[in-house]
Amino acid sequence: MKYWYIARGDRKVGPYPLVQLRAMASSGNLSPEDRLCRHGQEKWQRAAEVPHVFDGPEAEWVRTVEYFGPESEEVREYADFKERFVAWWVDGLLTLFATAMVAGAISNAINKHYGIYLTNWDDQIAADVTKLVVAVLIGWVYEALQECSVYQATLGKRLVAIKVTDTQGRRISFGRATTRYFAKFLSLISVYGYFACLVTERRQALHDLLAGTIVVKDAKVEGRTRQGIW
Repeated sequence: MKYWYIARGDRKVGPYPLVQLRAMASSGNLSPEDRLCRHGQEKWQRAAEVPHVFDGPEAEWVRTVEYFGPESEEVREYADFKERFVAWWVDGLLTLFATAMVAGAISNAINKHYGIYLTNWDDQIAADVTKLVVAVLIGWVYEALQECSVYQATLGKRLVAIKVTDTQGRRISFGRATTRYFAKFLSLISVYGYFACLVTERRQALHDLLAGTIVVKDAKVEGRTRQGIW
């Protein structure tokens, strides 16, 4: 079996078998301009010049089963607190707007049938609970569907070029994304929660530890230059 090294800045990482190079190419973790060197040789060449890395039936098989890793620990860069905070802030604004729109629609529907508005109920607790349930459901659908998608990130995370993976660097399932979302409530009510990413080895918040996920920088081009606002 052939093994290849990848040039990452001034470092040589690997070696990787050809099938893993195909997986990295399919997931965007290897670009055609990345430099590769076959194990036992000293000649470096563009990944696009290495046969079957970006084409061929085996590469199509990789895309079909959606195999996105695992990444080497040497290659992986963990998202820092600043990036995660910006993503959280952007996603919060988007879900707040969506919640207001949906709650308004529910309020109008209730007014049409019962003559009362959601925000003017005599039972304020019932009104607040209804709005809370709407907010939780919208946040769940918004985050879980996007983090298990091909982007592996919400709109806020994509803005700062970070993504969510499992601890092996692979795309997570909808079930794991759901676990991660609801575990955030434990992070929210605890003092440790969100700030755990400042002290844990893999920069995992409490909800990441509970769900078995990590948040990494989404590098897609040579030299690990990232597409985002940072």
